[in-house]
Amino acid sequence: MAKSAAETSKRLMNLLYNQTASQISITSSSPRILKQLNTDTETNKGKDRGIGKDEYSSTSLLDDPTAFALGINNYNNNYNNNNNNNNNKEHFPPTPSSFAHLRKTPAKQALVNCWPKYQSNILSFRCPNLFVTKQDFQNILPRERYQSYDINPKSAFEVIKRREGELLTFCNEYFLVFKNQISACVYIMETSNKLINGVPLKLNFEPLETITQQLVPEKLRRSNYEELIKETTLSKTSFFQLTENDYEFPNYKPILNILDIERRERSVLVHNWPFGLMPQTFHDYFRNYNLDPKEPKTVVHSDISKEINSVILTFSKKRDALRFTRNFHGKHWLILQDYSITNEKVFSQPILCEDI
Repeated sequence: MAKSAAETSKRLMNLLYNQTASQISITSSSPRILKQLNTDTETNKGKDRGIGKDEYSSTSLLDDPTAFALGINNYNNNYNNNNNNNNNKEHFPPTPSSFAHLRKTPAKQALVNCWPKYQSNILSFRCPNLFVTKQDFQNILPRERYQSYDINPKSAFEVIKRREGELLTFCNEYFLVFKNQISACVYIMETSNKLINGVPLKLNFEPLETITQQLVPEKLRRSNYEELIKETTLSKTSFFQLTENDYEFPNYKPILNILDIERRERSVLVHNWPFGLMPQTFHDYFRNYNLDPKEPKTVVHSDISKEINSVILTFSKKRDALRFTRNFHGKHWLILQDYSITNEKVFSQPILCEDI
């Protein structure tokens, strides 16, 4: 009797479940099994309310410092009010670019803050470290979204090292040549209180005569050097009368031609170069480095009695110069030629490579 009662109760429970389960509707809180993997739950919720996918792809308030300045509540209230006023139109929440004009200061204000003594687009920086590169000066700039001015000077300058003497010795000073004085002032303001390899970044404006009289040694001058100097003139127009199209100095390109920036970038100054290296051996050994066909090697100073031999190697591309520096800097030269044929003298010190 007890066994039949248990079977009867199970049947009644199954019948009751089958009748009630079909009448209960699936709500949004109930789990649903879908045939699609990796479905965004927020997107599905948005589709249930008739909201498109793009409205949920807005950027975070943390990405927009202006949103905090205006207040998160005002930011959200403005967004909700716009939605109420444009119910029939597709609306997207404001992005950080919408507030760009609010958080950026005009670049001319940097000129007022610096107020240089004379009109110049050349900055000097004293540093004993020989191996500071242009990328180091670019990397100390804050990211564009965090910059205070509406001009980004990251790609508006070139870097040159001051060298003097027969060996083109580095004089512990770098020069930054900008397209205009406004970009130079913006760079000073954006990099204030910054360090490069532990050295405080103190930048000073230099007159144009620094380029024409001190910065280019005779061994690095081009054949038309005197003609290029005559082209380096400065505009006498007031900075506050300039437009954005007139920001570039007329002397910027002539200065780059005087400094021969393009050739310097693909050249390497090599110290402790071996004596007695035959030209054919030189070309065969460096055939994979794409040497400059016109002037691959220039002797800077050679004195076997003092064991000094410095040359400039010029390559066709900048990447070949970087590859040579990476492969040979700090390494000892291996004898390539037969000693019975030619006397190839190798230094006991390793090869030292420098960017010009």
